[in-house]
Amino acid sequence: MISFRTSCKTHSASSPEEHKGDTFDKLLKERDSLIREIRAFEKKKIPAEQWMMYPKPDVIYQMNLQYLSVLCDYIAERYNAEFVSGEYDDM
Repeated sequence: MISFRTSCKTHSASSPEEHKGDTFDKLLKERDSLIREIRAFEKKKIPAEQWMMYPKPDVIYQMNLQYLSVLCDYIAERYNAEFVSGEYDDM
């Protein structure tokens, strides 16, 4: 189980499994938030105090990449269920 979102200031979810049942739109919002965190690390926009915490931002970055991978699988599943097979026509 992937679990960490410790750098996230706006979300309470700590693992992608918590999003498995989310709507397509909610999954996209979580993905976008996660990508912002990943980009912040890549652009070196990490406050100095975060380097004193555990796990360190570089570890969180690696975990966020894994989190994003799982989240993208959920997005693909939900997209197919909602828009391709029509499983959730009432949503």
